[in-house]
Amino acid sequence: MAITSAFYTTPASSTTQNIPRSVEDKVRDMFPESAKLMALVAVGSVNAGRWAEQAGRISKKSVDQMRFECYSYTPLAVELSVTVAVGAAQYTVADATNIVAPYCVFNPRNGTTARVDSISTSDLLTTSFGTTTFSAVAGDTLIVMAPCYGEASQDPIALYKNEDNLYNTTGIHRFPVKISGSARATVSYFGDYFKRMKEVDFKNGKRKTERTLLFSNRASGSANTTSGGSVYSTAFGTTRGLWNWAAGALPFGGVFTPEKFRDIPSYYADNTANIVGDQSPMIMFCGNKTSGVMQNWVNLISRTDKPGGEVDVFGLKCKQFMTSTFSVNVMVHDAFNATGLKNKALLFNPEELFYAFLKGRDLKPNNNIQVPSLDGYMDEIMGEIGLGVRCGGQSVLQLTDLW
Repeated sequence: MAITSAFYTTPASSTTQNIPRSVEDKVRDMFPESAKLMALVAVGSVNAGRWAEQAGRISKKSVDQMRFECYSYTPLAVELSVTVAVGAAQYTVADATNIVAPYCVFNPRNGTTARVDSISTSDLLTTSFGTTTFSAVAGDTLIVMAPCYGEASQDPIALYKNEDNLYNTTGIHRFPVKISGSARATVSYFGDYFKRMKEVDFKNGKRKTERTLLFSNRASGSANTTSGGSVYSTAFGTTRGLWNWAAGALPFGGVFTPEKFRDIPSYYADNTANIVGDQSPMIMFCGNKTSGVMQNWVNLISRTDKPGGEVDVFGLKCKQFMTSTFSVNVMVHDAFNATGLKNKALLFNPEELFYAFLKGRDLKPNNNIQVPSLDGYMDEIMGEIGLGVRCGGQSVLQLTDLW
């Protein structure tokens, strides 16, 4: 022990200090609002043996197997794209699977009409009718009309397609926490520190699960699982995330303007009108900067007419933006602040999605999973879940190269 006649002063903080520390019993967690997709999922409960859902844009569904399926029907295309004008009355189209002879076509560029006489691969041989001879050039779009038959015709040609089988698979997610018996019994500034560990683990797990539902992918081909690895060599299941369900991507070329935003509906196919219509509750996930660009659109047209020239709040904030048909709820998602995603966004109809979990294996606590002889404790959050997309991704659109 040191002996001194000088004033005793407050010692510097150290592990050997002899005065108690002043520590607030609350920890300020720095988690962003990062589970917005999961927050849209309906809250479910079981009452009298039946699954009941409370409000939520995305439905919740229990499935019996890790591979869960649904069907959609995409109607036959009513437009053909001309790629080559081979010669008089003969034209090559990009895809001739949606038409057979003797269906008729209309060229809106010049108003001419023709009946398809025969088809060889993607070449249409046509018979013109009307006052103006039918013609088309590369780049023209032909509108498919009904077939026309002569009198006493027989053996009409059938044209139809089957439903589309859609599937996804579930993945097992586990987020454990472990603490020794001694550490759990030790007094902590935060009270029950094992409880604190589990709270943080749940938040971290929810954040990672959110990114799985957004960006993950299922096994290649038609397999349910993927194999490989030398340490973790067991086959594992995964789920295709919403980003990878997108049926298309719309590049903006670095110019993100209100005019281009309003024109987004024109990039959806005609057959999506019932899933992306005027009343569809469309949602767009984007990063901070993209949201800021959109808020600037609003503020550039704002004005103040308050007497005296004083205002309590300067600036406007808008959460819903109108396109030429539907409105879009813009939600800032911290995942889109990551490098590589900052100038991208994801547009989707939440009512076309469902959160799937293998029966009895929704995300939930799984406690006391330590081995019996362990002087310690181990709890976890565990679930086997996946994302279902009823429309096959037709309502999901990637917006890229925004700025």
